Amino acid sequence: MRTANSAARTGKTWSFGLGVLLVILGMLAIGVPFVATMTVVFMTGWLLILAGVEQVVYALQRPEERGLFTKLLLAALYIVAGVMLLRSPVTGAFTVTMIIAALLIVDGVLEIVLAIRLRRTVATGWLLTGGILSLVLGFLIWRGLPNMSAYLIGTFLGIRLIFKGIEHIRLSAYNTDLDRGGGWRQRAA
Repeated sequence: MRTANSAARTGKTWSFGLGVLLVILGMLAIGVPFVATMTVVFMTGWLLILAGVEQVVYALQRPEERGLFTKLLLAALYIVAGVMLLRSPVTGAFTVTMIIAALLIVDGVLEIVLAIRLRRTVATGWLLTGGILSLVLGFLIWRGLPNMSAYLIGTFLGIRLIFKGIEHIRLSAYNTDLDRGGGWRQRAA
């Protein structure tokens, strides 16, 4: 029977290993962003198809529930969208990139407006800065379309994987420090 310390050590080892793997995958995604983007688009296409099939199975297994036609229509929409992504992944990447750009622009405008409206009630520096950053990123992406669409998703994915990997590595190291009785707060003092 394993002890609690042994189980904790195994969990930290797995967390550290996962962190290293995520950092490596993130660097690969940034190194070959087109491949990473197409991988995301293909996975999304297959997930949409599977979601559509699941929706059909659910609708047919539950005939007593109302809305059979609506459920089947939704399932068809999922399947068609998935097939379209698989048949034309570059166009799918363009569409997703366009949505991300529009989302960032709208988010930036709304955060700037909110920062202006709340300027006398709370500290709004980060809100304003985040809004400006979202707005600038959105416009840069929009301006770079369609050329950026094949690389942007993969690059963003790579950056996110690297940060998530570092988070896992740091948390496993932090937990080790706590086990030794010297957490980060004690070292800072």
